[in-house]
Amino acid sequence: MKKYFVIFCFFISSVGFAQKPCFTLSSNRICAGSSVTVTDCSNGGKNIIYQYDPVGNPKDTVAAPSHIYTKPGTYKIVQWGSFNAQGDSTSRIITVLPLPDPVFTVGFCPNNKVSVTITDTIYDYFYIDFGDGTPTGIKYFKGAVIQHTYINGNPRKIELTGNYSIGCGQTANKDITPLSTIPSSSFIQLKTPSSTSFEMAFNVENYLRYQVLQQNELGVEQVMATFEKADKASQAFTATNLDSTQTYRFRIKALTDCGESIYSGQVAKIPLSVQSLSQQMQVSWKPYPVGTDFVNYQLFRNGVSIFSSTDINATSFTDNDIVCGRKYCYQLKVQLLSGLTSFTQILCKTGISTIVPQAVINANATIQKEKAVLSWEPAGNTTIKNYNILATTGTIYNTNKNSLEDTTRFNKQICYKIYMEDSCGNRSPEINICPVFLAQEAKTGALVWTAYMGGQGGAQEYFVEKLDEGGQVLESISAGTALEFRKTEDFARQILYYRIKVISGSLSSFSNVISYVQTIRLTIPTAFSPNDDQINDTFMAEGIFIKVFNMAVFDRWGKAVFSTTDINKGWDGKINNLMAPAGSYVYTVETQDFTGKVIKRQGTFMLLR
Repeated sequence: MKKYFVIFCFFISSVGFAQKPCFTLSSNRICAGSSVTVTDCSNGGKNIIYQYDPVGNPKDTVAAPSHIYTKPGTYKIVQWGSFNAQGDSTSRIITVLPLPDPVFTVGFCPNNKVSVTITDTIYDYFYIDFGDGTPTGIKYFKGAVIQHTYINGNPRKIELTGNYSIGCGQTANKDITPLSTIPSSSFIQLKTPSSTSFEMAFNVENYLRYQVLQQNELGVEQVMATFEKADKASQAFTATNLDSTQTYRFRIKALTDCGESIYSGQVAKIPLSVQSLSQQMQVSWKPYPVGTDFVNYQLFRNGVSIFSSTDINATSFTDNDIVCGRKYCYQLKVQLLSGLTSFTQILCKTGISTIVPQAVINANATIQKEKAVLSWEPAGNTTIKNYNILATTGTIYNTNKNSLEDTTRFNKQICYKIYMEDSCGNRSPEINICPVFLAQEAKTGALVWTAYMGGQGGAQEYFVEKLDEGGQVLESISAGTALEFRKTEDFARQILYYRIKVISGSLSSFSNVISYVQTIRLTIPTAFSPNDDQINDTFMAEGIFIKVFNMAVFDRWGKAVFSTTDINKGWDGKINNLMAPAGSYVYTVETQDFTGKVIKRQGTFMLLR
């Protein structure tokens, strides 16, 4: 018995000292914002503490058996303590799951039906609340497509709740308004950039898929393109490799998530041809194939309508208004009853002509920032090769534009001759234009200017414009057809700016701007009587064109008794609120006008009692 007793005691002692680091987790997967609880299983370890984020926050060690994780990720939980009088540790891994909004799309179908597609890849299962009181306890999984019909088109809120297998999750919602009908697409623009291609743009809704259908002259229809749902107001498609001699029809098919198809009206591409003849163009096209939808043809040349017809069989036009060397571009527009418009490709040809071009019209010259700016318009339908401008300074300019800026500084009158050449080398007659040059007569100060030439029959009327320093018109006075004007005084502004405005028909022209500086005016009284009789009670200066003002008053011993920087304020005859004695006083005045000129004055005046 003694032998067995010893062995038994040794066994008990060994068990009592079998301490080691050990803890369990309430769950090794939790959602962000949830807590995890640890349970110690170390069999009596001492001074046990935990690190819940040894990487991100290694100094944070606590004895608390629970912790809330706010950020998703994978964390190591470390247990530290004394086990069998030895320091030791162990760890476990916990995964904190994110809680993003579950992702889903809502498609619209006719009769107030919607189709919800769960596109989320994060959560394990889902619940849907359609916002109309229908049961919400049905469990759905990733990729599920659920259709639901509402009893009316009232606005609703669809909520999708995504859950992990451990039970936690997140809810997202979308505000929707069911639709009783689905609109068909409509074409925005149709054109044919070449004889073998056809461009189209059409309106779309972001909850529908679309297909472009193409039909040839044999009636065979095929899908040419498919457009998935997109957050756009329109889509565009170009059909290529078409037979340039064939007529094609197109329409748009809208596809709902519930399987319905909604078709647009048809449009067609018809071929156009242009033949260049002597001083004329022959334009022809095939008849529009959808007679029941036809309204009219309209033929454009260089963007301007030159022919229209409601006869579907009117398929040609002869253009006799052709100028040598000019490029003519034709396009046919077909208007349909459905409201759609179909355009052919644009075809361009160059015309041939021997007609001498007319002189330019509406030629005008005006002054901007001391430089002459010329403008004009071609007469008739002449194709311009270039314009030639000869200035009286001897400078010759060439341009293919309808305007020119002469870089010569305009300090005297400069006139110009303008003529044009067409692409066949034909030269137009010359025209003369002269802008107005404004000056000030030295002796009288009168404004004088040179006569305007050009415009629409020369100058019908001159106006003298007074400007502020920013160029805004303050006053405009008619001078009739005179070439001289005597200006009047202006007490509101020291520096005056003048220019001449010319009226020539519907055109206007401006001269150069000149400035006139008026002299500062300052009046200082020689006496005042501050006796409250409302007459000369204040000693103050008066003047115009004064920007900066400083005045000081001194008694006979040189002591300052008053000062001001406001010309509208004066001395009331008091010193320290006491009446100053009558007698002689000294003033000093320093002013600066709006040109920066400084004027200083000093004198005496009498204070009378």
